[in-house]
Amino acid sequence: MAIAGQSRSELRDLMLDILAAKYIAVGKAIDTSLDSDAYILADVFALLAEQLEYRRLTLSKELFPDTASTAYLEKHAAQVAIVRNPATAGLHRIAVSGTVGSSYTTSHRLVASDGTQYAPLSGGVLASSPQTLEFVAQTPGIVGNKAPGAILSWLSAPTGFTATATVVETYQPGTEVESDADLARRILAWWQERPGSGARADFVAWAEDVDGIDQAYVYPLLDATLGGGVYGATTVVVLGPPGSRVLRDNSNDPLPIVADVKTAIVANLPSCFHEDNLYVVPATELEQSLVVKITPNRGFEFSFTGTATTAAGSTTSVIKLSSRPATLTVGKHFAIPDASVVGGYHVAKVTAVASNDVTIDPPMAVAPAAALTVYPATAHWTAIRDAIVAVFDSLGPGDGATPSRRYPATEDGAPAGTLYRSALEAAVMGVPGLAGAPAGMTGVRSCTVELTGATNPAKVEPAALVLMTPGSIRLTLE
Repeated sequence: MAIAGQSRSELRDLMLDILAAKYIAVGKAIDTSLDSDAYILADVFALLAEQLEYRRLTLSKELFPDTASTAYLEKHAAQVAIVRNPATAGLHRIAVSGTVGSSYTTSHRLVASDGTQYAPLSGGVLASSPQTLEFVAQTPGIVGNKAPGAILSWLSAPTGFTATATVVETYQPGTEVESDADLARRILAWWQERPGSGARADFVAWAEDVDGIDQAYVYPLLDATLGGGVYGATTVVVLGPPGSRVLRDNSNDPLPIVADVKTAIVANLPSCFHEDNLYVVPATELEQSLVVKITPNRGFEFSFTGTATTAAGSTTSVIKLSSRPATLTVGKHFAIPDASVVGGYHVAKVTAVASNDVTIDPPMAVAPAAALTVYPATAHWTAIRDAIVAVFDSLGPGDGATPSRRYPATEDGAPAGTLYRSALEAAVMGVPGLAGAPAGMTGVRSCTVELTGATNPAKVEPAALVLMTPGSIRLTLE
């Protein structure tokens, strides 16, 4: 039975009802009207009792991880030896330039405009110019995540190096400290299984304890070769943090972290379980391209109609067009194909024009080729894209079918694997409007999302081990 606290007035009325009933039982009457002695006395006791009710209600919430306050949630976690996942620092690939042969060390620092610093993962010698090196943010959390094209500066440039560098990609984004909701989910999963027995929750806990693993899901009786329903087999799919959910490097090979997860699980396996029957894999990626048709609100109009085309000779910051649309002027935005950007388009603001040459900010990571189709954009294209990507980042892998159904499954409170068109449209419709706009006025008046190539126009439901990721995201006028 759920505990529901009673208010002061409810407690006072209850006391007066009981008191009146007792008097009637002995053939007498008592005045319980407003301002009577009995009313005043009951009101005083009710005030004290209300505090006890509040305390009782509060303590009842602390009994369960999903309703407990932060302090009590930490106690729940400590009881089952679960530790809150700390914030992690993002790993970046950054293009630096300078004299070939110049050396750098891990003590050198790049700094962003917001003050976040980045250090090389290892020292070395510049082999080419520009050269892409790996850097780690010196501040854990999402503050260190920088978009491709972001310009960083050396605090004190190594001898022979150019003063600035350009972010190529954030291949392992930094994450914030694990939220109370996610920690509670892990604690509940631990209690719902038989802890220590090699149950599904144990596999999840062992995997998620490995640094760099954001979420893990277990598919019981699933063999990597033979498929589902294979007794003795278990497959664990592991996900990275948002922005790098599919744990693969540039060569498309599984990252070493996947092997680390298997080692961690094997170290805890019950003796009856053979490690050859355990498969730890990254999610299989299923890209879904979108056409997002919107009617923008005032202040977010598309920069021109139709399309334009790039010409030869463009640089990363000056785009040459075969013919510049008349309305593509300073302050307007446009989108140019760029495979290195999530969503497939680099969106930039025009800072200067000279005939068909357009200077942009931010610059592209690589100069575009000729004959690329350039599309009109809005000032909030990037915000719309980020809202869409957040929907993808909230997904888990496909549930799969019984008896190899995913654990924890969607109905257990874990993220859904299915991508719903309505969820994307809701995210786009929530993109903020202009500063100072009336309350409730977003930047998008109406929106329709098309799931390119999808059999069902309303949703895409992936198979087991498969994770939905964003493909091309095209924004057009509705």
